Amino acid sequence: MRCHQCSTTAAYEAHSGIVWSVPRGVPTRDLYLAWTFVWVYGVYPWANRTIGDETLVYALINIVFRFAIWVLPVFGDLRYVDRVDVL
Repeated sequence: MRCHQCSTTAAYEAHSGIVWSVPRGVPTRDLYLAWTFVWVYGVYPWANRTIGDETLVYALINIVFRFAIWVLPVFGDLRYVDRVDVL
């Protein structure tokens, strides 16, 4: 639908208070699948083989992937779906 004041879809959503959201289980499933396929099957075997699991570089790679897969999507969900000021 379009806003009768601004003639844009985004403005209609903002004026009407409609929030388009996905069911809460979907993002959790997507995070789990991303973790499983990106980290467990992709990066972890490579990092173990190439770098070793007792190095600082491995720890930094691990932290970056955990942050990117588990924390950033939560901030995005809070900011863009729930419209909460995160920081």
